[in-house]
Amino acid sequence: MAPQFELIDPRGQNYDLQPPVSNNGLVTQVFDGRQPLWERNTRTVGYETQPQYFQFDGSSRDSRLDKPNDYRNPQTFDNPYLHLQNAHAKASKYGAESAVRDYQSAIIAADRIDQRQVARDMQNNERAIEDNVARLLRSGRMGASREQIQAIKDERDELEREKQFLDNMRMAPTYARANAAFCFISKGNDQLFRVGENLLNEALQLNPEIEGNYYFKEHRDRAYNNHNRRMAEAQRRYPPGYQPLPAQSSNPYELQGTNDSQPPQRQPVIPQRPPERQNPQNPQRRPERPNPQIPKSPPEQPDLRKTPEKPNTQTPPEQPRTQRPPEQNPPAQRPPERPPANNPETPQPVKPFNTALLAPTGDLYSPAGPPGLGESAPGETFSSEKDGKGGWDIDWRELSSKKTDAQGNTVYSYKGEIDDSNGWVLGLDGDTNFTAEEVVSASGQLVRRVMTYDGSLTYKVKTDNGPREIKDVHKITTTLDETTKKFATEIECSDGAIYKAETDLTGKVTKFTEVQTKVNSEAPGVKQANVGNFSNSGDVYHVARPIGIGGAAPGWAGGDNDVLDYRKTQMTRSSNGNVTYKYEGEVEDSSGWTLGMNGDTNFEGQEILDGNNNLVSSFIKYGSAKDMKFVGVGGQPFSISNVVEVRTGREADGNFTSTVKDSKGTVWTIKFNADGTVTEVK
Repeated sequence: MAPQFELIDPRGQNYDLQPPVSNNGLVTQVFDGRQPLWERNTRTVGYETQPQYFQFDGSSRDSRLDKPNDYRNPQTFDNPYLHLQNAHAKASKYGAESAVRDYQSAIIAADRIDQRQVARDMQNNERAIEDNVARLLRSGRMGASREQIQAIKDERDELEREKQFLDNMRMAPTYARANAAFCFISKGNDQLFRVGENLLNEALQLNPEIEGNYYFKEHRDRAYNNHNRRMAEAQRRYPPGYQPLPAQSSNPYELQGTNDSQPPQRQPVIPQRPPERQNPQNPQRRPERPNPQIPKSPPEQPDLRKTPEKPNTQTPPEQPRTQRPPEQNPPAQRPPERPPANNPETPQPVKPFNTALLAPTGDLYSPAGPPGLGESAPGETFSSEKDGKGGWDIDWRELSSKKTDAQGNTVYSYKGEIDDSNGWVLGLDGDTNFTAEEVVSASGQLVRRVMTYDGSLTYKVKTDNGPREIKDVHKITTTLDETTKKFATEIECSDGAIYKAETDLTGKVTKFTEVQTKVNSEAPGVKQANVGNFSNSGDVYHVARPIGIGGAAPGWAGGDNDVLDYRKTQMTRSSNGNVTYKYEGEVEDSSGWTLGMNGDTNFEGQEILDGNNNLVSSFIKYGSAKDMKFVGVGGQPFSISNVVEVRTGREADGNFTSTVKDSKGTVWTIKFNADGTVTEVK
């Protein structure tokens, strides 16, 4: 299976090592919500308030950390993975610097776990699993009932979950440092970057084998790529000769001695300013004003007035009045200069369109300016997080290509990431990636915009009747209508809903309508698409219900069923009768086990059914690429390698269209009828 870095599931639940008879080993709430240790300003429990700056070196712990962190006691267990989630939430909103304390708390909590106790419990768990396997074989030979066999299988599932829990406890010191390192390297300043590299080295020293793990290398490469993008952006913004203030010799994120203080470091900067202020005063003193007053003081001026009486005869030849006619010639030359000034006035009426008119106001977006496009100018790129100012923050946006089409329009292609995550463990931030295209004419007029989210995004839009929240938006297409001089926008949602809007050139929304709130599942004459029409046959799955969704009934949740290792389900029912099942689980396709991480494939998906159990839409995303077989035209199976995403939606006529995306970005389109018959594959 893909690496299980999370200790708790999304509902805040967890498994401990209590016997199965006690609530089946499931503790509904492991954490008691107590304050972090550094906020407990008391000595009664052996802890003190942490200093403002502290180091991440786990080799020199003081006596405050002697008390072990017992994971078998839910009331006192300080979960390091909970600190990691809190740290990511702060880092996503306020930057990496704000998450330093939470990452330090995660490392401290992980280091306080008694690894000797973990090793003993893992040995006991292995023996219990071996005993369970033996009892299962004996029960099969002795003709045990189905209920007895199922009880033994359930016990095996419980032991496997305990095994994963113990492995998380074993790897907690490594994972805590790796999480902090990836965040500091990806989003931190220069000083945090150095701290992150030190933490990464500590993690590799604790467990050198993790360096060979594919997921570890992928997250490490992503962190360094984000750092390189930010550095390239900083070099682009500042001129080559720019010299910042000298860096401080000490790192504020490490412990400082009593003699180490920042004021002495600022003193060499202060004396540099007075000479800079004296320099501009010196040139003001050089032009001595009393010197020109000296020639004015002598009384020889009246004599000078008498002497020029003779040169009065010279004044007529000196009069340049005869030169005034040539001064009249330049005005004769000015009229021909005016016509060229009139020529550029002809193209001036076509002014470039100001895309800021489509920019969001707080968390309220224009239909023609969705998140990822509305807050940025055409061609704008940035490698560090851009503040959404009340709306969605954009982690980064880069220009994939820039070209000119046959009409002379400039076509910008972007890809980027929106910071909408709600949990971050070992670099798995859950943010929404996007691809977009923007077309601008030669005169600067916005012609077309297309935004596609990798998954879906919920945000508020402006309408002609006030703000409105649109959920699960997947694609937005905006085109300039030359006849009406308005932007026509179509918003497509992953649940099948479609909205259309019109926006004038001033940014005002003049029309907003719901074209389709659901896929007409209750309309008369629409074909019934019962989920039974899309069942699998062996390892050949229907594209409407690929493995992870298919292989089990809608809403099923549980342990191993020969196809799935496990699946968690969350069900919600909407006002129109539709039922949404959200899944999270693991496909049984392992080929080996390394560091507690077998080769199984994790997945996240959902399917929506109407009140009559008819399929409306489905979506699934795999944690790693997977080779799959699907039903094709005429019922013949066909294969697609390295599948990472499958999306299905029902059209207005009741038929369906699915898209299958592989790891290289290639997309297959498959169309089929409501009865499951595939009509087209391309």
